Amino acid sequence: MGWGHGPWGLTPWGAGGATSLQLLRAQPLRENCVRLEFNEAVYWTGYLDPHDASDRERYDVRPVPGTLNGGDPQDVDSVWIEQPKFAGAGGRFIDVWVDRYFSPYPSRYVVSCNQLTTIGGALLDPAHTSMAFDGLLLARIVRDPPRRDLKMPAKDFANPQTREAALDPLPDPNDPLILGTIPVDDLGDYALDDGITNLKKRCLRRIFTTKGAFRHLPDYGIGLLSKVKTLGSPSRRAAIAADIQAQLASEPDVEKVFVRVVVDNDNPSIFRLRLRVKASFSDRPIDLSVPFSPT
Repeated sequence: MGWGHGPWGLTPWGAGGATSLQLLRAQPLRENCVRLEFNEAVYWTGYLDPHDASDRERYDVRPVPGTLNGGDPQDVDSVWIEQPKFAGAGGRFIDVWVDRYFSPYPSRYVVSCNQLTTIGGALLDPAHTSMAFDGLLLARIVRDPPRRDLKMPAKDFANPQTREAALDPLPDPNDPLILGTIPVDDLGDYALDDGITNLKKRCLRRIFTTKGAFRHLPDYGIGLLSKVKTLGSPSRRAAIAADIQAQLASEPDVEKVFVRVVVDNDNPSIFRLRLRVKASFSDRPIDLSVPFSPT
């Protein structure tokens, strides 16, 4: 080829035209992630500029109708794009994460790319923009049912939500700023909590978390603070108590739970959330009374 064939900066002098970008392989890595392999390093900046491979709009993942035992696999949408770093990757691989699990094998999906280029600016070959792959789903793995006698006690980083939980191992339990912080133990490491303290914390977390705040747990949370202005109605108080009772019963350590929302005997402008929980690890029921104001 002659000197200067191709724009400066895209190909070496005399090297000829740039090689077009081609999608070579689509390999599902997880139940909601497929890895794409290209023949050349893909243009990637992370700024969502034209042709940037980090833009999720550059990818489309669609099910192949009729491949799930005669039915249609569920639809998925790309939500996150990553460029994996490993020896030999050379910028040729892209991980496409989708918003839900792929339907299980023998379902098939097709991933398509658009407006991608190589680092050198060569365009995507129209004949190599799509690739089919098999769906994966973790639920296909047969697991033994959980056994209570083998269950390990739940532990979590200590994050006191009540004054009782702040008594140990914190150095100054009378400091009001200690609630909601992450304390340390006597060795200077992050402190842990378990047992009754841990279960109380999880109950309070469910009660005050807004329902739907966690995408992967659509039914988790009550959002009690958003309901306080409706507590004047006995029927609404009963409905809220029933919702809390149903959710707390789903906690792994809870065997029985009873919930009421009542008017405080000493102050009619204050309501109390009263919980009685029977935990699997304790013969003593746990009583918890949470006061709050509708204003």
